[in-house]
Amino acid sequence: MQAVLLLSVTVSGIVGTMCGCVSSMPALMEFYNATNGLTWAQSNGWGSADCNVSWFGVTCTLNEFDGSSRITEVNLTSNNLGGSLTESLVNLTRLQSLLLGSNHISGTLPAKWRMFDFLYQLDVSSNNLYGSIPSNWASVELSLVDFSRNSFNGSLAESFSNNILSIDFSDNQITGSLPTSWASFADICYLSVRRNNLEGTLPESWKTMGTNGSGLVLILSYNHIGGSLPGNWSQLTMIKELRLDHNNLHGPLPESWSTMESHVFFSLVLDSNPIRTTLPSSWKPSPAGGTLTIFDFVAVLSLANCSLYGTLPVSWTFPSIDV
Repeated sequence: MQAVLLLSVTVSGIVGTMCGCVSSMPALMEFYNATNGLTWAQSNGWGSADCNVSWFGVTCTLNEFDGSSRITEVNLTSNNLGGSLTESLVNLTRLQSLLLGSNHISGTLPAKWRMFDFLYQLDVSSNNLYGSIPSNWASVELSLVDFSRNSFNGSLAESFSNNILSIDFSDNQITGSLPTSWASFADICYLSVRRNNLEGTLPESWKTMGTNGSGLVLILSYNHIGGSLPGNWSQLTMIKELRLDHNNLHGPLPESWSTMESHVFFSLVLDSNPIRTTLPSSWKPSPAGGTLTIFDFVAVLSLANCSLYGTLPVSWTFPSIDV
């Protein structure tokens, strides 16, 4: 998943030990036992009764306003975790970041994880998780989510946190269609559902996606999405990369995209779709002093294996584009 920088300023300090976070130890130990803690790659400090000993991967943070300490991060990425996930972690009431990617955890996501009040980053990528994506997580204030490279199935939830900056569902077994309600992700910078079993069409409502962000990467490749390219996606003003390759999309290529209103240079990849159309002559560089067009912003345009026919329009000239 593409990295997204999130800056959070709080009046707090890292304690470095577990003193002040002793009440969270039982919940952590339940998780340790459920994920085969004895075979973790690193487990320094886990289970120690001495609060002056830090626990590997656990951050205990001091709140300088009231003097209390809480677990704010658990980072056990690539640490040979197995077993299954436990509901006990919701007892870490101030947990902000839970990073469990690249392990061997199986089973489903605990339903009670919807009760996390402060969790903004969740990474369970590259595990053996399955089952459906919870549909009741709208109240969780998640911003960075990575569920990629598992075996999740079912459909994508219509209701999800509107605080999303980055979300990755790639390489799963998700079915259904793309939720129209995700158009409300105004701040999103990265969305990938690559290599799933999604069908339906491209939602016209997504024209407003990412309007408040710094540039949107949208990866919908290797699915079964059909229909035509929405003409109003020319209004995706912050699109930085749009990958729609290896789907069932058909033509025509929208004339309205000739005036794509992107504010950043972007890549457009449409490979391996049965588009079966001609190249639109309206997609051409703008004349000097004229209205900006798609070729003023596209850095990469890929249309391989799209069953295109006809001739290359005379109007197509490429001063700064790779085709």
